[in-house]
Amino acid sequence: LQHFQIVHDIEYRLAPGSPELLTLLFQRIIDEELREACATGDEAKAQILIGQGANVNSSNKVNGWTALHWAAYRGHRYIIVQYFLLQTF
Repeated sequence: LQHFQIVHDIEYRLAPGSPELLTLLFQRIIDEELREACATGDEAKAQILIGQGANVNSSNKVNGWTALHWAAYRGHRYIIVQYFLLQTF
């Protein structure tokens, strides 16, 4: 709960349309897209998102799962090996 309050406070202090707010929103979008790519086994998309700066350790606000959780849960072994074990993306 403390993490969510910190994030909310940061968002509240940023002016609408400010570069900082846009950067924060962009980061959230690509982080969520990375989790989705890992959940669906989309290796190419995961690679692109990581190249664009997606945070591999970001977690979903609701369940706390990271991209690795989703890839493992859905059995996407290639993503787990390449991305998390070999770190070749």
